[in-house]
Amino acid sequence: IVLGATTLYVPFNFVAPAAYRGNRSTYYNGTLQYDIQQSTTGTPNQYPEVTIANSLGIILYYFPATSNQPPAAPAWATYSVVFNNTLGFWKTTNSATGPAATDLQIQNVLADLANLEIRGLYRDANTINRLDNVSFRPPIPITLQPASTAVCSGVTAA
Repeated sequence: IVLGATTLYVPFNFVAPAAYRGNRSTYYNGTLQYDIQQSTTGTPNQYPEVTIANSLGIILYYFPATSNQPPAAPAWATYSVVFNNTLGFWKTTNSATGPAATDLQIQNVLADLANLEIRGLYRDANTINRLDNVSFRPPIPITLQPASTAVCSGVTAA
């Protein structure tokens, strides 16, 4: 939006269609993975990478330690968002310094996922941004820990 001599950039999100909503509780500890492309790179802005909400109006915001900054086209970048709060990236307010969400809050939202939004604007500039290959990835359960092994230096162990 151009206001006289000032240009105002309005953040936007890609909003997931109904096929991505509903009970997604099996993805707790799993990931949301997606590819992003933008036409140019530059100074990153500070918006949540992903926003999820349930039908009760509980909204959670994903702010990783380093803001996603996709490369310039034609390159694509793949990002993954973990559905737990071990690293403290999920927040209960739209602020990177806001209160951390609890794992129970994440589970409750995933059990009734009414809204999923993925960030669309990665820098304050006129850009063309694309989203592709959005998928939920279930957690990988480890039911048996690997056994220890010893090998000589330079030998490959499996």
